Amino acid sequence: MIRAVLFAAALAGAAYAEPALDAASANARYRLSASPILLIDGADVASANAFMRLMAADEGGLGAQPWSDLAAGAVQIRRETGETGQTIWYNPVFDAAYYVAWRREADGWVAADAALILGETLRDDALSPAVGWMAWMRSELPAADLEANARATLAAAEAAPDWAALAQGREVQKTLALVRLDRAGLGLRRAPPTAISDMLFEVTRLGGADPAVQTALERAGVRAFQTLRPVGAWPGPNGLTVALQAPDAPALTIFALIPNDGGARRYAVAYALAPAAEPTP
Repeated sequence: MIRAVLFAAALAGAAYAEPALDAASANARYRLSASPILLIDGADVASANAFMRLMAADEGGLGAQPWSDLAAGAVQIRRETGETGQTIWYNPVFDAAYYVAWRREADGWVAADAALILGETLRDDALSPAVGWMAWMRSELPAADLEANARATLAAAEAAPDWAALAQGREVQKTLALVRLDRAGLGLRRAPPTAISDMLFEVTRLGGADPAVQTALERAGVRAFQTLRPVGAWPGPNGLTVALQAPDAPALTIFALIPNDGGARRYAVAYALAPAAEPTP
């Protein structure tokens, strides 16, 4: 069953000597959403090595932020068989995911391998890499497209017989995923700082003056409200589209359109999972 595992679940799992895979993986994702350093410093040696192997060869020199942003709004699905397990952390904004293979040891679950997987790989799309992602991201407020894409991707991933096989060609998939992250980050870096900060203030203080945004933030809870942040931005002919996500509500994405002409901002809300499918924090 698909589940969006929130920080509260990770904390609950951390209270046990041998946390369930759900909790151990959710805790790792949450730490990564803050910083790769926080993830690696808090991990066992084997897990730290698995994630460092994935992130060390960052030829583009993107730094820590893209790795964190990919994890921030990533919905978790898992498989567990005896002493081994697998999790996928899928972020629909980038249409990319972390794949993590786990093994059970005496003191709990340990990450044995980590890779990046593209959404089209999870869906087994016939599209060329990134074509589908670029198409729907051209929309100014692509909430409906994101929801449809996310749910199709998660359903396809659940049905895939072999998740390890999805990580084949991992260097190519990693490179393309990092290109998406870089493009999204570039939009944020090039945006006028006050444009982003003013929009974020409007959203977090006033709910974006939009009933759907207000409802989403109320449903997400206080911690999600506090950790909401921009993870990417894409310029368009009429303005800048910004994607906001919160590590404490990974199924939620809020899109904001900041118009070029200085007019009123517009917002849209998307859920990678139907809200009723999210566990209560």
